[in-house]
Amino acid sequence: MNLEEIEVDKVKIDQDQPRSDFDQERLMELANSIEEVGQLQPIIVVKKEDHFQLIAGERRLRAIRSREQSTIRALVMDSGVNARQIQLIENLQRQDLNVLGRAHSIKEYIDDNDLTKKEAASKLGIPRTTLTEWLNILEVKPEFQKEVLNPDSPLTLSHITLARGLASRTGDPYKQRKLLEGVIKYSFSRAETKEIVDLFGRYLHLEMEKAFSAIILKRERSDLLERMSQTENSNQKQGEKTVAGLLNSLNRVGESLEEYMSRQGPVEDEKKRADLLGEFLYIYQLMETMLPELKENRVKDLVVRMKDKHTQ
Repeated sequence: MNLEEIEVDKVKIDQDQPRSDFDQERLMELANSIEEVGQLQPIIVVKKEDHFQLIAGERRLRAIRSREQSTIRALVMDSGVNARQIQLIENLQRQDLNVLGRAHSIKEYIDDNDLTKKEAASKLGIPRTTLTEWLNILEVKPEFQKEVLNPDSPLTLSHITLARGLASRTGDPYKQRKLLEGVIKYSFSRAETKEIVDLFGRYLHLEMEKAFSAIILKRERSDLLERMSQTENSNQKQGEKTVAGLLNSLNRVGESLEEYMSRQGPVEDEKKRADLLGEFLYIYQLMETMLPELKENRVKDLVVRMKDKHTQ
């Protein structure tokens, strides 16, 4: 590899190189910078018979051509190098590719060199799990690929990875599509999407819409608790404090039930099972009382009546 000053007109661009889109405004900024302080970083080329094949640095080449300079500094490499690998590595490091273009380029590199994902990840210097997630966008319909490229869409590569994992775990490819549609419709975060996937880990035959409803309800509950927490201060009215305390109590009960359902297996002990049943029935009785009366009664009075009823 030699650093040389070569003629701009003798440099040819690889039409199949990974990057194909360039921001004209940023390209002009680079051209101005090169004109002012000089070319700080050389391009990379391979010497051919009558020209140089560009491997990396197309933005620099385009910027210098726009200023009609006749020469450019370049690292000239031996003809035996893997040009595709160097192009990919440079663009991956600079994050110059959109996620779909990046995936297509990596897939072509793997196919052209007959590599496994593990081998490709090692040669490109990235974790295998990261490479797999990048490639997952090629395994979904174009409508979802477009959503990932849309900056206003909630859908990301992580969502696709979770959805593909769900389809694989349940043996139902249709669940992948339904989950991705749900992410777009309800703007599920990655954490919420993982919760949905985890629900299917516990309840294999759960309906997708019921899983969505459970997560939406949990989101609304969290939003409500956050709002109550923000309004809670020393000047707060006693009635509002009662409501906040009641909400926090209900939240703790809900979290305990969620933890129980996710970790606890069958309760073998008959006495404990009877105790649990009694507590559940008591909570159900409280809910039966609260739901209709909340519309017409003050929470403080309602709580007092329920306590009196329970101690009778």
